[in-house]
Amino acid sequence: MTSVNAFVGIDLHQMAFKFHARPVAQDEAQRLLRTAIKETLVKAVHKGRQTNHVVTGCDLLNRMLFHFNLFLEIASETVMVVFVVPPDETNFNHVLPDYININPTRPLCTLEMC
Repeated sequence: MTSVNAFVGIDLHQMAFKFHARPVAQDEAQRLLRTAIKETLVKAVHKGRQTNHVVTGCDLLNRMLFHFNLFLEIASETVMVVFVVPPDETNFNHVLPDYININPTRPLCTLEMC
């Protein structure tokens, strides 16, 4: 396993808060968010080095019907994109069998060790 050389946090709420003008239409908001995300992703990728992008504020992606293509295009063997969704936003109400153990903090703990 190679070491992670770059760790990038992307807070979509903070990104949307920094828009110069308040978008009126949904397609305008999507365009502004897409541009901001793309600039952040491209700027943060380091050639030849592993990069982890941790995306928070994912409720905006759902609310704005945002496609994940932009994130899929940047993901590769050296670029990982992790979407962090708080448990209260998942609406997961199923009872799991005893042999399944879910630790929702595990991905962040793993990334913090890098």
